[in-house]
Amino acid sequence: MPDLFGLSTEVLYLVFAAVMAVVKATNVTVRSGMTGLKFTLGRVSPRPPLGPGLHFLVPFVQRVRQVPTRSRTLDLPAQRVATHEGYVYVADANLVFRITDVERALIQVDDLLSAMERMLTLGVQEVLREATFQEIKALEGLDEALHANLEEKLEPWGVTVERVGFPSISPSKRTVRITQLQEGVLERARQHRVLRSAVAGAERGAAGASRPLGPSSALGAIGTRRVFRTKARARRPAARALRRSLRLRAALERMGFGGSEIARVRARLTGRRR
Repeated sequence: MPDLFGLSTEVLYLVFAAVMAVVKATNVTVRSGMTGLKFTLGRVSPRPPLGPGLHFLVPFVQRVRQVPTRSRTLDLPAQRVATHEGYVYVADANLVFRITDVERALIQVDDLLSAMERMLTLGVQEVLREATFQEIKALEGLDEALHANLEEKLEPWGVTVERVGFPSISPSKRTVRITQLQEGVLERARQHRVLRSAVAGAERGAAGASRPLGPSSALGAIGTRRVFRTKARARRPAARALRRSLRLRAALERMGFGGSEIARVRARLTGRRR
């Protein structure tokens, strides 16, 4: 290829690359929905943040860092939380936030999204740990408490909390069993009081006393020591004994024992089990 103005092709490529690097270093484009912060020799420029558009820079002296200032959502995966009452819940949360102070968002914290995720996790733990069983069951005031908790934590980073909440809070299997047992115990205690008052009223000869349940219904709600079983469950021991006897007979027949010998062996084993 012939030379241009006495310069070789390699030199022309180097000159073109250098010119493009200088041109690129002299301007920056801030996209829509973003806000830029200008740094001069590593220090924040005293000028206000840069809005969307083309902005000129001093090459190799100034640079611009951009952050999105539109509303964004941060989802927290399911977390296991133990309350002060001893219950364990699995809860997830989501946060809608917006950066209102670009300077603090870029300077006060190294990685804003990672730090916010940790703060959201900490806020969920703090709110649910102090909540009572009835508050969590009714979801009463939990979103407001989490909103206030995160506003206090994220305000120094220039972040505004728009919405935050718990999409779902589910108790663990052990917690479900404990709460069901507690409710059953409380109901039985209430019915026991009803039964005692009914018996006392009958002994005093009081007639027409209003009560939720009669003595028989209350006694049924309280329960007895007797455990009721279905017919199938009652037949299981006999069925297991029959299968065991058949397996024993088949094994003795394979060993060459006759009918009378099998009966004696089975009688001996049965007596020994008893």
